[in-house]
Amino acid sequence: MNTAIVRPFMVSTRRVFEKMLDCPCRVGKPSVSRGLGSSDETVRAVVEVSGSHQGYMVLNIPGTVASVAASMLGAPEEMDPADQNLWAGDLIARLVKTLVRKNSHTPEMKFAEVSNADGSFESSALRKQGAWLEVPMVGRFGKFSFALCVKPVQMIPPPPDKAAMVG
Repeated sequence: MNTAIVRPFMVSTRRVFEKMLDCPCRVGKPSVSRGLGSSDETVRAVVEVSGSHQGYMVLNIPGTVASVAASMLGAPEEMDPADQNLWAGDLIARLVKTLVRKNSHTPEMKFAEVSNADGSFESSALRKQGAWLEVPMVGRFGKFSFALCVKPVQMIPPPPDKAAMVG
């Protein structure tokens, strides 16, 4: 996978945890996997990529880490703990997306956070069949990871009759 695409996500994720959560973290050795498993007790912070590339960046945050993040980010107290964790995941995705947009040097790519309640990521073919670059991270709140599956958009040439009209 192109480092020009991976690097902004890695830098942005570290900055969010280090600056917003006061949680210095180390990046582990990346690995490639086929498909991304179900979330279980893990909170997912999802950023969708579109434009010249399509795919997802997914932060897999264990419930214990999400709980600490929720308390540090000021989750609404009227929510139950599970909803506070989901709220924190959505906020972290929004923060990462904002930084990726600033750090990315590929202006033809667009980034949008996907809400935990949305479900579009869980039902996507990429989650089950994509080649994912998984990057483990560890900070003072524990281990977490981010996974990235982004593919260039294939340009489909117009049919001959449409090409003749354009040319």
